[in-house]
Amino acid sequence: MLRPLLLLVALAVILALPGGASALTPAQLRALGAGPCPNAASTFRCLAVTVPLDHFDPADPATLDVIVGVHPASAVPSKGLLVTAVGGPGASGLTDADSLLTMWSDAIVTHYDIVYFDQRGMGESDGIYCPRAVLGARRAEGAATFDRIASGRRFARRCVAELDAPTLLPHLGTDQAAEDLERIRQRLGSPPMTLYGTSYGTQLAAAYARRHPEGLRGLILDGVVDTSLSAPAFWASAARSFESVLDETLAVCGRRPACQRDMPQGARTVYDQLDARLARGPIRVAGGTGLLTRSLLQTYIASSLYSTGGRADILRDLARVAHGDYSRLVEGAWIAAGVDPATWQLLNTGLSYASYFGVQCADSRSYPGTSDERAAQWTAAGDLINRQLPRMGRFVFENDLPCAWWPDPPALAEPPAPLVAAGIPTIVLTATGDPITPHTQGEAVFRALAEGHLIRTTGSGHVTLWPDAPCSYAPVEQLLLHHRLPAASTTACPGRLVGPYGRSISG
Repeated sequence: MLRPLLLLVALAVILALPGGASALTPAQLRALGAGPCPNAASTFRCLAVTVPLDHFDPADPATLDVIVGVHPASAVPSKGLLVTAVGGPGASGLTDADSLLTMWSDAIVTHYDIVYFDQRGMGESDGIYCPRAVLGARRAEGAATFDRIASGRRFARRCVAELDAPTLLPHLGTDQAAEDLERIRQRLGSPPMTLYGTSYGTQLAAAYARRHPEGLRGLILDGVVDTSLSAPAFWASAARSFESVLDETLAVCGRRPACQRDMPQGARTVYDQLDARLARGPIRVAGGTGLLTRSLLQTYIASSLYSTGGRADILRDLARVAHGDYSRLVEGAWIAAGVDPATWQLLNTGLSYASYFGVQCADSRSYPGTSDERAAQWTAAGDLINRQLPRMGRFVFENDLPCAWWPDPPALAEPPAPLVAAGIPTIVLTATGDPITPHTQGEAVFRALAEGHLIRTTGSGHVTLWPDAPCSYAPVEQLLLHHRLPAASTTACPGRLVGPYGRSISG
């Protein structure tokens, strides 16, 4: 909870060990105030790190608590902190900490104090939510008529009105979160830190690296956001990538015999005919599942394009549509929208749309003018994108349209300089099949680095660092355990764009 700044008695805990590393033993974590995490079965220990509400206004006495989970190294001394900044924004780092721990090899878990945290405004760190506004917006997508501008305006106003944290809302930007991260490091004894950022987490990692390079031992950026881009430039890049990955996914059907038997006219034809039909109006689906709208179709497609398995689902569900069965596609669309198709209530996905827009809109460098003027410029650009990319262009490009009406729009500052990260060995992971953070963005970030290594995977999905992908995992493990990058500047890894199609409709 937000609370006035109190004078705290400093607790002296000796953490420093030779080489500047730390050993956060359970006893030392208890001395820091750590206890059980909200998930009682967690192997992590959680503590609250008190941070200023506004790091950039020393006159403001308000504070909040950021909740941090630590899995201490068993080796003494450890190699320091391995901190993960998760994606979103709006996702909790603590909720999945134990499952995500399994992505690290035994050697890494042994030698690192592994840290996950809930960013301010998310999860246990004063998480903010506006479920009624989200459900209203999702239901509007499934209505017979859908006005994207009116829906964006209505969602922004209803979400903000629903929140009970008006003091926090203007202070959710990434620069504030980067300062929180430094306070976390200091609270844990100021050890060296290797920061692993995924998706939006790469944006937070870059902000931290610019502000506090002295705190970093290494950087790992996976699914990279190019922070030099304005919001419209980022979303135009993502729109091109979504369109390309969808087109390539549809083309794969012609190379899979079972898929080709199910859709002899071609998956592209099935999709485009369905899309054109929905552009004229919704389809009423038999069986009580309601209407299928173009917006719901695009929600489902966008969500499914993130992974190789999701792309196989697209092909299977289109095959069913080609045979007159819409049920699986409609069910998948509502689930992708975060709504239970049986009860029409929100699913508990753990994602906060309020904090998503709180961060995105605070960081956004989009258009000048009043709310309606900003929206008009955004939608005019969306018209152009739509002509270039008719399947997914407008849908993706206008993702952050509610920011036009979000309160306290940021000044249209110049973009940050490219991240150089001098003296900080950095690995950049990209995938040609990544729709939301296109590989071109990660490669642009890599080219500016003073000491970088690029891992480029062919195909694959969004975020590629997993133990079952040894080609990309080995260089990361080398950096973590031996503090060195591969001799070559790039590693090329094989991957697949679409997962197995499985059993055919006719088979």
